[in-house]
Amino acid sequence: FGWVIGPDLRFAYRCWEKIVQFLDKLVAQGIVTYKRKSDSQTRMIIELSNGSRIEGESTQDSKALQGVGLDYVILDEIALIPEQAFTEFILPALFQRNGWAFLIGTPIEDSWATRKVMEMELQSAHEGIECDWVEFLYESWHNKFEFPEGRFDPKILRMERTMPDNEFLTQICAIPQASASLLYGEFDRDVHARNTVKFNKEMPVSLSVDPSSGVNPYAILAIQDYGEYIWVIDEFYKTHVI
Repeated sequence: FGWVIGPDLRFAYRCWEKIVQFLDKLVAQGIVTYKRKSDSQTRMIIELSNGSRIEGESTQDSKALQGVGLDYVILDEIALIPEQAFTEFILPALFQRNGWAFLIGTPIEDSWATRKVMEMELQSAHEGIECDWVEFLYESWHNKFEFPEGRFDPKILRMERTMPDNEFLTQICAIPQASASLLYGEFDRDVHARNTVKFNKEMPVSLSVDPSSGVNPYAILAIQDYGEYIWVIDEFYKTHVI
């Protein structure tokens, strides 16, 4: 039993369609048959004659993902899925059945998924055990279904000519780039995040608020401004607060 999950049902259905196309071929070959098939963007459920079951879900209501044991989960557009939804609701569901997760998405700078892989690699190395997390980066042209001529497929070449360089490198070449919309594009977690930052009771505290709703986190930063630099002394991120 497994799930296909997206940040919303529309994203989940994009991935779902590919799975259904593959299963339709197996059914046509007589390998399995459908016992149940609900194939719409609002209701994604398939049960096969071999006992397998797969459903489509979203993280828009993360708490609804609780209490289910999963053999596997496929998450599409992982950069748009909150880390909290994965660690608090999806991982425990996988642990119940010793399941596996396949995370799909465009590589972005400071991705929580990439940081999680690095964290688990370091922890596994420290404990002297094999790491069960691994990250693969593939250029889009390796998808021969979509780009049959590979790197020199006309669609790839057209995108290379028309897309901004940083977008082409990120979206097509799988090379993470800093977002052009970042106010501080040079931010580096290893450099700018420090354990030495402490609250100074003599300094005023400003709150920087980025309100949001649904899958996007509501963000609040507690800041103390020293003129030439600022310290972010605390932060709050939470989804589904509006």
